[in-house]
Amino acid sequence: MCGVARLKKRRFPPLTAFLFLFLPDIILCLWGGANWEAEHRSSSDHWRTTVLNVLGIASVVFIVSVPVFYRREPRWWLLIIGGLFGLGLAFSGWLCGAMAITGNWL
Repeated sequence: MCGVARLKKRRFPPLTAFLFLFLPDIILCLWGGANWEAEHRSSSDHWRTTVLNVLGIASVVFIVSVPVFYRREPRWWLLIIGGLFGLGLAFSGWLCGAMAITGNWL
C-alpha cells in the first residue's frame, strides 16, 4: 500500500527510519544465536543473559525514540505503526534469545 501511494508522489518518512525500527531485533537474535546454550550448565556465569537484557531494554528505548526523532517528517504516524510491529519483533527476539542462551525452550 505504501509503495502504491509512493508512486502517486506522496511523501513518506525515509526508509532508513523503518530500517531503524527493525534493526534491534536483528541484534537481539544475533546475540542469542552467538551465545547458544552458553549458560546451559548451572555452574556458568550469567553475564550473557544480563547483556541480552541490557540490549533488550536499549532496543525498546531505541524503537520508541525513532518516531519521536522523525516526528517532523510527513506522515510520521506510519512510524508508530511500524514501531508497534518492531516492538513485537523485539520482544519475540528477546524471548528467543533468552531461551537460546539458557538452553530452556518452551
